Amino acid sequence: DPMREDMAMKLAAPYSLVVRALAVVLMFAAVAAAIPPSSAGDFPKLVLGYVWDAAGTPLEDADVTVNIREPDTSIRATMTDQTDSGGQYTVTFAPEDWELGDTIETIAVYLGNQESNTSDPITSEGLQWVNVSYAFEIPEFGSSAGLMIAGALIGAVAVVTLVYYRKR
Repeated sequence: DPMREDMAMKLAAPYSLVVRALAVVLMFAAVAAAIPPSSAGDFPKLVLGYVWDAAGTPLEDADVTVNIREPDTSIRATMTDQTDSGGQYTVTFAPEDWELGDTIETIAVYLGNQESNTSDPITSEGLQWVNVSYAFEIPEFGSSAGLMIAGALIGAVAVVTLVYYRKR
């Protein structure tokens, strides 16, 4: 019966459209699932930290080199800075300069002495702290130990001078 066939076609048309739309959605989902997620950063990577001696004294004017290292340890990007009066440095890498899984190596040079520290692999975007601590205290006259040493030396010179001139 032609009337029944026409009615069946009209009823099947909306279902056919739904099936086609569902097939297109499933196809896009399969393609999206097959594409691996990008491991490159979408945002700049801010790296900051402090440089201290063993006593925790911040070191001003330390030269700092920050390397982004790939998992095979080759250097992907490098930036430099100098610590401020509080011993802090800050560098910002562009999104294309780093990827998840890279590590951050910070090398500080202060008064000819070099020390470094390397981060764990990068697991997220945003800022990353990498501090550097020297294994020894940087001698300065501003410390109490420096003051005591200077005082002892001045006292010793005074005693030797007094003894020398008394004998004459």
